[in-house]
Amino acid sequence: ELNPNDPDSMMALAKAQVRFGEYDDAVANAERARRLHPMAPEYYAYVHGQALYAADRRDEASAVIEECLIRAPRDANCLLIQAALQSAGGEVEAAQQTMARLVEAHPAFSLEAERAYRRFG
Repeated sequence: ELNPNDPDSMMALAKAQVRFGEYDDAVANAERARRLHPMAPEYYAYVHGQALYAADRRDEASAVIEECLIRAPRDANCLLIQAALQSAGGEVEAAQQTMARLVEAHPAFSLEAERAYRRFG
């Protein structure tokens, strides 16, 4: 059983819930984890933003991902979610620029490898 006062456990649960399509629960648990750990690493913002994006709460997701990128401008996960948000919002040129930033920061990055990782974890 998970400790509801352990932010790392709550964030791990949120990540699993995103993976299994339980987006509203994922958002709630990510928010709880971030409240419990106000100095949390960027990973928390990434999972929270990913959950919001998956729950189709794009404005909120964008704000969370921007926060992540202020703290860690080269974070691959947050750059990838930002590009997805921009693309979903019809901002194709901005999404291309974000992907260029991602590849510049992480030259080994490839969408094919990312898809395989996301699929098989």
